[in-house]
This record gives sequence, C-alpha cells and structure tokens, in this order.
Amino acid sequence: MRGGKELKLGELRPIGGGEAIALTAECLLVGRHRLCDIVLHSRHVAPVHCQLIIRHFWWYVRDLSGTQDTKVNALPVGEERLNPGDILWIGGRHKYEVCYDPDAIAALFPE
Repeated sequence: MRGGKELKLGELRPIGGGEAIALTAECLLVGRHRLCDIVLHSRHVAPVHCQLIIRHFWWYVRDLSGTQDTKVNALPVGEERLNPGDILWIGGRHKYEVCYDPDAIAALFPE
C-alpha cells in the first residue's frame, strides 16, 4: 500500500479466460502454499514455485521450484525479465499474459 491505497503494479491475465491476478507489491511469492502472496491451487505448482520482483521498473521472475516448470514464452527460466505481453507459465498448466507499464511503475517509485 502506498498512501493508504493498494498499489497496482500490473496484472497476470490468464490465457483462456478467468480472473486477472493483480500485482500489488514489489516482491511476490507464487505457489500452492497458503502463505504465498499468490496462491495457485494445483498439484502441478510447487508449494513455493517462483518469485516475482520489480527491478529498475521491470518485473522479473525467479524459479524457486527447481523443476524447470517456470517458463517465459514457453522457454524454461531460472531468472528472466518479464516484458509486457510475455507469457508466463507456472507449473506447466497455468499460463498468464504479463501486463504492466514500466513507465507507470517508474512514476510510482522515482529514483
């Protein structure tokens, strides 16, 4: 939260339909564990599967599962910058279009 308002730093839009997931903090854990920031209820997702983090106004993903089941544009990644419009795969079955504006993030966090 910033100034009492929830930040909206982008969203993950499910490929094939469904509710978009708002990206509301600079660092988010994604997995099936209930303490993750973004919980995906699927046996194909590790308890703590990946981390989403903002660096220099860009979103990055870091695989934490060790299974190479975190992919960007269908390619397995250890860590990768997410460009707007990229497709993020989590656990092989969950696919999302990455939607955000680096300039809008820069305006929220001036250096």
